[in-house]
Amino acid sequence: MKALQVTAYGLTVEHLQVNIVDKPEVKPGHLLIHVKAAALNPIDQVLAQGYIKFFPTPFTLGCDMAGVVEAVGSGVLDFEVGDKVCGFTGFGENTGTLAEYCLVPEELVMRKPDAFSFGEASTIGLASLTAVVGIFKANNLPLPSRSTISNLPQPWYCLVWGASGSVGSMAVQLAKAAGFVVIGVCSPHNFQLVHSLGAKHVIDRAAPDAVEQIKRFSEGRLRLAFDAVASKETTEKSCQALSTSLDVTYSAVLHPEIPVPEHIHLHEIVVFKEFRDSLPYLAKATAELSMLLASGSVSLCLPVVFP
Repeated sequence: MKALQVTAYGLTVEHLQVNIVDKPEVKPGHLLIHVKAAALNPIDQVLAQGYIKFFPTPFTLGCDMAGVVEAVGSGVLDFEVGDKVCGFTGFGENTGTLAEYCLVPEELVMRKPDAFSFGEASTIGLASLTAVVGIFKANNLPLPSRSTISNLPQPWYCLVWGASGSVGSMAVQLAKAAGFVVIGVCSPHNFQLVHSLGAKHVIDRAAPDAVEQIKRFSEGRLRLAFDAVASKETTEKSCQALSTSLDVTYSAVLHPEIPVPEHIHLHEIVVFKEFRDSLPYLAKATAELSMLLASGSVSLCLPVVFP
């Protein structure tokens, strides 16, 4: 089969090459997917440039996809040949999605919503699972369909910094579905979008009084800050906005550039560790996401444009 491979670290034209490689063989607990569309993520750039030398070169690039089940490994019960699916590969062997076929653990696969094209569905996997881990797993909270947050006597507040991006937009929707009052931070031209996703309050990321606004909107009771940017500035401001009288969590998609205060529970969403060590949890997450996507409770917010 054909596959786009990184032949040497550095992410140059010379180091990317379409090669003929062996078609993966299905193995227990996995699905062999005939890839119809693949999406790129920042982690793909990190791997190609060699910042994390996770794979020996050459390796096939890509971790997000949508396609059709070609073969089912032993032990797989919930999928069969011909199913239309989408998801995230988990960075295992023979899993690169910029290829005709890829191998994916069944725990990381969702059913493709009928309303989405393969191209649209290919963008769901990593973004949605990152949001689930950062909001629910990080806080030992039930997934949205079992959440009781909305029934509590006082509202629970969740801040999403970078609320209009692929991960942040999923975080806004999932937090809202679970009953959080969501405060989003983004650029002003995305205010309407973030409000439409479920954020009650939206703040300009460049506002000099952003922290004060968050504290005012959350009544000083911000429990969770989900940082989809994770720069020095966003870490500092997110931590400043969190309550000092409640158990609080700062979830970040990258390792913080500055120390996080001791009273704050830090959860780094380290994709390699999260998605290799937590497959039983992620199986529940993908089942939940399949249901939410099918019902329209969670949807795509970013336009997918094809030439």
